[in-house]
Amino acid sequence: MRVQHHRRRRGFTLIEMLLVIGIIIILATLAALFLPNLDRHKGVPNAVTQLEGWIRLSENQALRDGAPRGIRLIPDPNNPTRSVQLQYIEQPDPLAPHAPGMLAIVKTDNPNQQQGLPPPYPNPLPTTATLALASQNGLVPTNWDDPNNLQIAPGDFLELTGSPNALAMIVQITGNAQAPRSTLVLDRFIDGTDVAPLSLADGFRVIRSPRPLAGEPALDMHKDVYIDLTNCYPCPPPASPDPNNQFTYSRPWSLNGSIDILFNSSGLVANAPTGQLIVAVRHVDRPNDVIFVVIYTRTGKVTAVPIWDAGGDPYQFARDGRNPGL
Repeated sequence: MRVQHHRRRRGFTLIEMLLVIGIIIILATLAALFLPNLDRHKGVPNAVTQLEGWIRLSENQALRDGAPRGIRLIPDPNNPTRSVQLQYIEQPDPLAPHAPGMLAIVKTDNPNQQQGLPPPYPNPLPTTATLALASQNGLVPTNWDDPNNLQIAPGDFLELTGSPNALAMIVQITGNAQAPRSTLVLDRFIDGTDVAPLSLADGFRVIRSPRPLAGEPALDMHKDVYIDLTNCYPCPPPASPDPNNQFTYSRPWSLNGSIDILFNSSGLVANAPTGQLIVAVRHVDRPNDVIFVVIYTRTGKVTAVPIWDAGGDPYQFARDGRNPGL
C-alpha cells in the first residue's frame, strides 16, 4: 500500500500578505471617507434625542423638588437667531418684607417732573420709577437683601399691592455708600407717584425670575446642529420680522423676555403662552434637515415631529398632536 505524503504550508507567501494589506488599506480609506458623513446624517436626530432628554430631566427635577425648574435657551452671541448652548434654571420663591418697620417709597422719574414743571403730568414715555427701601425711623436707607448673598437681580418683578399699576420689572439696582442695594429702578410709570411719592409698608414683594440652577454646567449642542430661534413657536421678537411668515408669531416665552421652558411643581409648563412650545433643531450645512421638538404645555409631554413639507403650515404635525413615528 502506497502512502501519500502532503507537504504542509508553513505560512502566507509575500504576495498574499501584500494583497491582504492592500485590501485593509482600501477598506480603511473608504471608512475614513464615508463613516463621518454617515454620522453627520445622524446629527439632527441625535441632537433631538439629547434635547428631549434635557427637557425631561428638568421636568423631573420640578416634580422631585416640588418647585419650578426648567431649561433656558441661550442665544449665540455671534448669531442671536441661533442657540447652541442651554442652561438648567430654577425659580426661587418670592421675597416679601421681613425686617421690622420696612418701608418702600416709590417715586416716578417723569421727565416733566425732573424739569420742575407742575403736576399733573402727561406721563410721556419712556418713564421709569424708583423704589427706595427704607426704615420708618427717620427713613434711613437699608438693604433689601444681604450684599454677600444677593437674592434680587435685574429681570425680577416688583408687585405693589397698594397701586393700580401693580407689576413693574426691576431694570437696575442702585443705592448709596451706606446701602448700595437700597434703590430699585423700575421699567414703568406707577400711577399716582408723579404727584407725590407712594409709601408702602408691607404692601409689596419681589417676584424673582428664573435664574441658572446653582452648580449645573452649561449644556452644549453638537457643533453640526443648532436650535433655530426664527423657526419656533412662539419665537422671540425678531429684529427684522418676515412678512411672509404667517405661521410663527413673535412673543417672549417669559415676562422678562428670556427663552425659558419652565415646569411647575406639577410637571406642567408654567405661564405658557400657547398649548405647545415648539423649537426647531436644524443642521448647519443642510437647512432642510430639521426636526421639531414639541412640549405640550398642559400635559408636560415632550416629543419630536418632522416638519410638514406639503406646503402651508410647517407645524401641522405638532399642532394636531398625532404621533409621527419619530
